[in-house]
Amino acid sequence: MDEATLKDICLTPEKFYETPKDVATDDRWSSDQKQEILQAWKLNEEALLRASNEGMDGGERPHLQLVVDELEKLKAD
Repeated sequence: MDEATLKDICLTPEKFYETPKDVATDDRWSSDQKQEILQAWKLNEEALLRASNEGMDGGERPHLQLVVDELEKLKAD
């Protein structure tokens, strides 16, 4: 994650993090920034699900529930 900015990461969080939990444990970001990254990831996951439902399977492993779980944990803190 050399010189990646928050904006870069929000565009495609799945390219910078292996799992949503990795976002939550990244000490570079505030809680609000982590929520922003995870919210962007959630939107990307929902788009993948819509595409899959329309027969356009990209072969990506779904992380939607993991993203939602991490968002809920951050909001609870």
